[in-house]
Amino acid sequence: RRRHPLGARGHRVARADVPVRERRDRPVVTGGDLLVGAGLGTLIGARSAPALRRRVPEERIIQSGLLITATAGLIGAWISGVWGSFVVALAVSVSASAAKLAFDALVQRDAPDISQGRTFARFEARFQLMWVGGALLAVVPFGLTVGLTIVAIVGGLAISRVIAPPANC
Repeated sequence: RRRHPLGARGHRVARADVPVRERRDRPVVTGGDLLVGAGLGTLIGARSAPALRRRVPEERIIQSGLLITATAGLIGAWISGVWGSFVVALAVSVSASAAKLAFDALVQRDAPDISQGRTFARFEARFQLMWVGGALLAVVPFGLTVGLTIVAIVGGLAISRVIAPPANC
């Protein structure tokens, strides 16, 4: 009979019930709580993006997604704890999902046919690297408030770059 390498803990990992941050004076935030927020946000973003595209241009959807991310980072840092993390996971997922669909539509609309594949591949590579970078923030021993503030700062820098791009772009 074959045994799972994680043993009895494998069930907890599969259920995403692994504590993210454990403190005696606060409730435990589990990975499952954050996954629910992220999954719900992805669903909302994917569902709302087509309706948004009918009302506003794709560029505005991307800008709004960055602004929502920065604002959610500030609100999450202010709230902190379980609800702050949930708000940030939800907002970042809504923003990322809607902005990704808007970017795909933008490339299909504006990029020449011959360079669309390369543009999608380059964007996907950067998108995945940013997810890895964001996941690394979760394992670096920052406090929760500092980590959520970093989300707000990065979102703010991104929106400032989109609104006022550098001169060499």
